[in-house]
Amino acid sequence: MQESRHKLARDVCHGKRGTIHQAYRDGVEDQFGALGLVLNAVVLWTTRYIDATIVQF
Repeated sequence: MQESRHKLARDVCHGKRGTIHQAYRDGVEDQFGALGLVLNAVVLWTTRYIDATIVQF
Protein backbone atom coordinates (compact mmCIF):
# COMPACT_ATOMS: atom_id res chain seq x y z
CA MET A 1 0.00 0.00 0.00
CA GLN A 2 2.85 2.38 0.80
CA GLU A 3 4.34 1.89 -2.67
CA SER A 4 1.00 2.89 -4.19
CA ARG A 5 1.13 6.13 -2.20
CA HIS A 6 4.66 6.78 -3.47
CA LYS A 7 3.54 6.20 -7.06
CA LEU A 8 0.64 8.62 -6.59
CA ALA A 9 3.05 11.18 -5.13
CA ARG A 10 5.33 10.84 -8.16
CA ASP A 11 2.34 11.33 -10.47
CA VAL A 12 1.11 14.40 -8.56
CA CYS A 13 4.57 15.97 -8.16
CA HIS A 14 5.27 16.48 -11.86
CA GLY A 15 8.44 18.58 -11.59
CA LYS A 16 11.57 16.58 -12.44
CA ARG A 17 9.35 13.50 -12.87
CA GLY A 18 8.34 13.46 -9.23
CA THR A 19 11.78 13.58 -7.65
CA ILE A 20 13.64 16.27 -5.71
CA HIS A 21 17.03 16.97 -7.31
CA GLN A 22 18.22 19.99 -5.41
CA ALA A 23 20.06 20.16 -2.13
CA TYR A 24 18.23 21.07 1.07
CA ARG A 25 16.70 24.52 0.94
CA ASP A 26 14.33 26.46 3.12
CA GLY A 27 10.73 25.58 2.47
CA VAL A 28 11.25 21.99 1.38
CA GLU A 29 9.28 20.79 4.41
CA ASP A 30 6.40 23.01 3.32
CA GLN A 31 6.48 21.50 -0.18
CA PHE A 32 6.36 17.97 1.22
CA GLY A 33 3.59 18.96 3.62
CA ALA A 34 1.56 20.41 0.76
CA LEU A 35 2.18 17.27 -1.31
CA GLY A 36 0.88 15.13 1.56
CA LEU A 37 -2.22 17.31 1.82
CA VAL A 38 -2.89 17.01 -1.91
CA LEU A 39 -2.41 13.23 -1.78
CA ASN A 40 -4.88 12.96 1.09
CA ALA A 41 -7.40 15.08 -0.82
CA VAL A 42 -7.04 12.90 -3.93
CA VAL A 43 -7.55 9.72 -1.90
CA LEU A 44 -10.58 11.17 -0.09
CA TRP A 45 -12.20 12.38 -3.31
CA THR A 46 -11.57 9.06 -5.05
CA THR A 47 -12.96 7.10 -2.12
CA ARG A 48 -16.13 9.19 -1.99
CA TYR A 49 -16.57 9.04 -5.78
CA ILE A 50 -16.21 5.25 -5.84
CA ASP A 51 -18.57 4.91 -2.86
CA ALA A 52 -21.21 7.07 -4.57
CA THR A 53 -20.87 4.97 -7.73
CA ILE A 54 -21.32 1.72 -5.80
CA VAL A 55 -24.35 3.04 -3.91
CA GLN A 56 -25.93 4.11 -7.19
CA PHE A 57 -25.91 0.52 -8.46
